[in-house]
Amino acid sequence: MEMRFAVLLLSELYICTLARGITWFEAQTLCRRYNQTLTLNKNESTNYYWTAFYKRTSNWIKIIGCYNELQLQPIIVHETDLQSSSPGFCQEICLGENLLLFAVQAIRCFCLLSDFSYLENQLDPLQCNYSCDNSVLLSKECGGMGTINVFLTDLFSLELEIKSDCLALQCGEDAKINDYSCQTYLFPICTLTKMSNTASVWRNGMDRCKYTGSYLIGNISLSDITMACASLNNYEPRWIGVVRDQYVKADTGEKIAERAYRFIRSCEKCIVKNDTPNCAYDTCNTSFSRSVFCSEIESRGTASTVDVEGPTSTNVKYTKRIEIQTDSLVVKIVVPVVVVLLLSICAIVVGIYHIRKKNLLKKNPNMDQNYSDLQGRLDSTAENQYDHLRNVVYENSIN
Repeated sequence: MEMRFAVLLLSELYICTLARGITWFEAQTLCRRYNQTLTLNKNESTNYYWTAFYKRTSNWIKIIGCYNELQLQPIIVHETDLQSSSPGFCQEICLGENLLLFAVQAIRCFCLLSDFSYLENQLDPLQCNYSCDNSVLLSKECGGMGTINVFLTDLFSLELEIKSDCLALQCGEDAKINDYSCQTYLFPICTLTKMSNTASVWRNGMDRCKYTGSYLIGNISLSDITMACASLNNYEPRWIGVVRDQYVKADTGEKIAERAYRFIRSCEKCIVKNDTPNCAYDTCNTSFSRSVFCSEIESRGTASTVDVEGPTSTNVKYTKRIEIQTDSLVVKIVVPVVVVLLLSICAIVVGIYHIRKKNLLKKNPNMDQNYSDLQGRLDSTAENQYDHLRNVVYENSIN
């Protein structure tokens, strides 16, 4: 009974798993197995399907300031061009080089040595007036003509549940750093004028500081509140220049480590309705559609080129449609799991049987003999009943 129940349970698990759709991560893995990427096209199907685009959240970015590009030349370690201006993606590239200090000038990304004097030769923020076309919060901090915006990555994990992308600092006796919705109205702390008495949302607070010749204060310690509040005396939470930015990326066919899943906030799904593509971002672990569309792409840029939504230099050669069937990614994942579970349950059942039998033998050493005698009597009785029934049927057939 126990074994039949276990097999039935596993069968139902197997069927349910095959019946569901596929998540963005599973679709990306499947395309990668064909040495392709998820499709960049938005007109593939009249059913929902995943595209290559997704929104990624950065690590914590500290705003340092605006500087002349010539001043930074001696400390530039790595330089690359992006297809869109994005402080968040520049941070991601420089973290891959194990560098925390980075800078942006339009689509140019610079990874810098940490040997840099932040307070020397800072320029007026209005000289870094380039807009960023792939950023949510740092949309106006992408350098300028001959100028560069410098940022610093903070990998410190705050001991609180962070839900928002904006931080506020509260000093005084109850000193702490908390996250608030970026649309909350708080007073800003500027690097030069320090306190402002006008409450605003985070982005407006940053702009207000820039018009006074400074930025929201960013070069502060997140791990040492006492040090962060050393020159401040605000007793209420105020905006600081430390944020997690959000930017759009496209699948490049590379393996995405599971530890990086938490940075991928949402993924794009598309459907064609009335000959018109309709696309929206959804949770990447949502399961739908049993069709996956993969593209073989040919990049005309450098190896560091990044595909983002909008005009790009990426040429889609063709699209491959993959139906999720019995030889799909889902089956390849489920079958080994089912086999392992089945073997484990079998081993447990056999183990329980032997343990129970051993315990019974200890209590009654003659159990095996008694069982054999009982089985013999039952077999003899069954045989006699069968012979009797056969004789009755035979006699009735004669009559």
